[in-house]
Amino acid sequence: MKAEVIEQALILSNNYRRVTDQILRERLGITYAKFLILVQINEGHNTSNIISKNLGKTEASISRQIAMLEKELIIKRKNNRTDDRVKVIALTKKGALVLKNCNKVIDGYFNNKISKINKKDEIIKTLKTINKDMTKL
Repeated sequence: MKAEVIEQALILSNNYRRVTDQILRERLGITYAKFLILVQINEGHNTSNIISKNLGKTEASISRQIAMLEKELIIKRKNNRTDDRVKVIALTKKGALVLKNCNKVIDGYFNNKISKINKKDEIIKTLKTINKDMTKL
């Protein structure tokens, strides 16, 4: 039973990433990877080092994505006040709007799917508990 739950959670996670990437690309022209970076920045994680650790990606990979986002005027980088080697990243007004639109598109798609599920609150509570326990590792 436990293995089946883990297997289904992994399948759901992979499908969520794939479908979300497809929807964001088609409707807004942004990748899921860039969306995740915007979420991190919005949550106050404002250096490529922190973002790369949080997303489990290499800093080089995140830096490339950040450079593209900056070129698209979605984010801005500036020197850290205390350490000139570190660049602090922030959303621009355009970036905040892009993030808001991404969330609307994702919510719209998945709310339709989730609305068909019975015991939705119980499932969400269980998933939150599992995720919280996993972040402690």
